[in-house]
Amino acid sequence: MAGLGVRGVLRAPLWGARRSGRPWWRVAPRLLPYLVPPALFPWTNTAVTYVMGGRYGTWAERFYGVPAEMTFTAVTAPACLAVVAARTVALRRRAVRAPRRGDHNGQ
Repeated sequence: MAGLGVRGVLRAPLWGARRSGRPWWRVAPRLLPYLVPPALFPWTNTAVTYVMGGRYGTWAERFYGVPAEMTFTAVTAPACLAVVAARTVALRRRAVRAPRRGDHNGQ
């Protein structure tokens, strides 16, 4: 997931270029799936507590008990946030550079 996050950040300018000029309501739904892991991350410990029959544990204990799942969620959430941030910046930069319709540089 970290590798895919890096790839998403590096390809964000190309992604922004392809979607420049589109209205925000057509571009925003493409970013929404990336917001799911960060939104669910705070409830990971609660979900594991439920699955484990109500046995409460700290984050450190969860990483010890289910290291693959916890590491996956701990890496996925920031990677997704980084991709969303990079794509948002790429879109904003494109919007600033792109000339508006009817704008002829003062002529």
